[in-house]
Amino acid sequence: MAVEKFSISFDPELLAMVRDAADDDETLSAWMAEAARQRIRGLAMDQFLDEVMHDTGMTEEELLAAAAEARAGAIQVQPKPATGPSRGAPTARRRGAERTSPQKPQAKAQPKSKRKAG
Repeated sequence: MAVEKFSISFDPELLAMVRDAADDDETLSAWMAEAARQRIRGLAMDQFLDEVMHDTGMTEEELLAAAAEARAGAIQVQPKPATGPSRGAPTARRRGAERTSPQKPQAKAQPKSKRKAG
């Protein structure tokens, strides 16, 4: 990925807060780039919502109420606990397919000479 370097100025207090907020394994440049991405997504969402309100005639309050109603009726999906290489990814099964459980290993029969009488 190509990058372009540039200079940026912060007041010392803000720069200290940004450095504290960045993870130990994250560069200051990476942290600032992610902050810029989040800001750009927020601006795009604001523009989208403005267009929805303009197109529908809904007010901001009506739009917020509709979003809250939609969230209240939403089905919550939670991944299975992490096990093995799937890391808790949801599993799918074809309709009508039977569930099968893993086969338990059969106990090996001991030769007659090693069996204990009892």
